[in-house]
Amino acid sequence: MKKKAERAPFYASLGVSLAILITGLGFATVDYQGRRLSLGDSTPPVDVVSLPNGGTGVHIKLMGIDRDFDITGFKAVWDFVCDFACLPRDSAR
Repeated sequence: MKKKAERAPFYASLGVSLAILITGLGFATVDYQGRRLSLGDSTPPVDVVSLPNGGTGVHIKLMGIDRDFDITGFKAVWDFVCDFACLPRDSAR
């Protein structure tokens, strides 16, 4: 068993990482709710969309960012992993 002093850096980095994650999620929630209440814009901050070329993309509208990213390759890898592991997928997308 490791001594308590040897585990301290792990717990410190875990605590800092969780604090940063929770703070980022809080910023995203406040941004979404502020847009929804002030402007009536209820579009989700992150949304998977179909691209005109038949691919798959992700639309991000969060904290002043309004961009589309092509994730066709990532989706192909994800589909392969799901098929290989016999995991169920949402057939609507």
